[in-house]
Amino acid sequence: MNAKERLLAACRRQPVDRVPVWMMRQAGRALPGYRALREKHSFLELCKTPELAAEVSAEPVGALGVDAAIIFSDILVVAEAMGLALDVPDSGPVLGSFSADREGIARLREFDPERETGYVGEAIRALAAPSRQAFEITLAEAASEIAERFHIELVFDTIRDVRLSETRAEAMVRIACEAVTNAARHSGASLVRLSLKRDGQRVRLRVSDAGCGFDTNVRGGGFGLISMRERACSVGGELRVSSIPGRGSEVEAVL
Repeated sequence: MNAKERLLAACRRQPVDRVPVWMMRQAGRALPGYRALREKHSFLELCKTPELAAEVSAEPVGALGVDAAIIFSDILVVAEAMGLALDVPDSGPVLGSFSADREGIARLREFDPERETGYVGEAIRALAAPSRQAFEITLAEAASEIAERFHIELVFDTIRDVRLSETRAEAMVRIACEAVTNAARHSGASLVRLSLKRDGQRVRLRVSDAGCGFDTNVRGGGFGLISMRERACSVGGELRVSSIPGRGSEVEAVL
């Protein structure tokens, strides 16, 4: 039973394999992808840009393994649509002056939800749109193409149902391909292992070989490591490299 089947069955009061789980405020400051986006966009920009809202909403589904996404928005966008000024600094939402008497309530306007808050519906549609294929399949296909090109064997150990935002999924695939390419070109190994696992709130990718290895103190900036680090950092992730001369190397990306 997958997450969608589990949640819908529970809503219908049908038997489930376990109770479906999701959490209030699961998309928020605890997640690195959200923090990376907040460095570039305000809170309301995230709410009002459907693609960004969908990305933030999707991140905890993959990182935490929950069964449902909660669309990223704020209840006070309704108040803004009714004519109140709204600002959301880091300290929390702030509404403009409002009098909760008959005159103040009379000044609130009716609004067309599709016109004034249509970005919420667009974010839901973007989040619910079916992806062409599972992320782990996309990752395996891209890495396998590199392995075939260099005539090396690639062994996979990946979990299923990993859901990442489009930008984070692209970053993970590119890092994996670069790591496999580096191993094929420089390690001398005929076999490379690729692992994809959940690690708490994050997803951990490891690409390892038992090849010649290298001294990380001497060659720490080579083999495309700079571009992989920059790619991981751009989506709030981390990249670590370990290697022992004569025993092999491992690239680890945590997003």
